[in-house]
Amino acid sequence: MNDTYGHAAGDAILTAVAAKLMGSVRASDTVARLGGDEFGLILWNLSEADAAAKTWALEAAVSEATVGWEGTTLAVGASIGFAMLGPSDELAPMLAKADHAMYARKAARKNRLTVPPARLPLRR
Repeated sequence: MNDTYGHAAGDAILTAVAAKLMGSVRASDTVARLGGDEFGLILWNLSEADAAAKTWALEAAVSEATVGWEGTTLAVGASIGFAMLGPSDELAPMLAKADHAMYARKAARKNRLTVPPARLPLRR
């Protein structure tokens, strides 16, 4: 988006994504921008099945967002990966697992697969 519409349009899209994410999680959850167009979420007390379902719902919520920009409607999309964090897990490896899952999801979306994230391979 930045290359086509400029950085201000990219910022507007990031703002729309952040609003969708924050409006789709509980008050006890955390949404943070990690950098660029990447966001991290901490969703408390979810089973793996519930986390997968929430991931699917978040992708759908973000994909419903549009941003009006200089007479054009810009579509928004997201590929989301997740990893289950246990009490003894270190954060960096878990972020790497979630990142790997996100890239698997992105590849699936690029190939137009509509497989819910719960059915995509998860590296543990």
